[in-house]
Amino acid sequence: MEDLTYENALSYHDNEIQISRTEKTHFGRTGLFSSTLGYPTPQVNYISLVKSDGSTREFSVCLDTYSSIKHQQESIDLKPDEYMYLWVSENIYGEVEQWRLFKSCLTIDYLSKLYQKSYHFDSVIQLINLIENLRVQSLRSFCLEILLDQDLMGKFISIGASKHHHHSFPGGLLIHSLETAMITAQNIKLLPDEFSVHEKEVTIVAALFHDIGKTLTLGTQVHTNLGHMVHHDKLTLLVLSNALVQLNMTWQKGAETLQYLLTWNPSDHYCKFVGGNIIKTADQLSTSWSLRRMAFADKPQYFNFSSIRTGHKTHYVNRL
Repeated sequence: MEDLTYENALSYHDNEIQISRTEKTHFGRTGLFSSTLGYPTPQVNYISLVKSDGSTREFSVCLDTYSSIKHQQESIDLKPDEYMYLWVSENIYGEVEQWRLFKSCLTIDYLSKLYQKSYHFDSVIQLINLIENLRVQSLRSFCLEILLDQDLMGKFISIGASKHHHHSFPGGLLIHSLETAMITAQNIKLLPDEFSVHEKEVTIVAALFHDIGKTLTLGTQVHTNLGHMVHHDKLTLLVLSNALVQLNMTWQKGAETLQYLLTWNPSDHYCKFVGGNIIKTADQLSTSWSLRRMAFADKPQYFNFSSIRTGHKTHYVNRL
């Protein structure tokens, strides 16, 4: 199973974050992988994980799944301060339906807290993978500092991106943020000679955190008191202020560029960085995806027209 990072961004359709519909999931440190001899009884393949409480959970999987997991395990290069983790989802019959093998410098105790707060942990894993694959160390440290803010992350991974508009479901803010970052990464690939690694990665990080101000304006059910008075865009730099101070100490130009991209608005007219326009386009496309999914969620495939009401506004959507 290939990790969805900005380095292997796929097509727009493939970059759409799929929401897990499974019944049960498990998460822990990677345990033992083994197979029986296959004689005289058929071969049985096992994978296992060790949870934060020390208990072990074992799963029987088909040979193809076992081979894929073993291959990825062998291809992951762990640094001394990194751990290998396994996330597994089961269907209603207790069969392994999806899995994710990933590495992180975060401890199992901290990741388990994120796991408990998340509604779509596979999206949390994609967030971790994106950050782990950043090549600019200053940016990676900036993102890790945000990731280690337990209160902030608890909100970022659990609230919706809106109350009655796009991605208006628990965990929707994270999914929208990842989609925006992935689409931004792919569009940057269309201009390979225009972006240095530093400009590319600071643009992707800006896309990832473009809506993080919503962690102060949206609750799980209603807008916060602050959210009724201040637009989330005006709170982005406040939320990121501590991490930005550290980034400014290690890479001042990067910190300044990131702040510009996070606050630039099309109403300001010309953007000094082409990445600003790419982020806005990605944001709009992710929003359109969400509204389209919502509009056709209960419609059969032969329906080419639908509508959806968000708040006091009705959106009309077509497809072929």
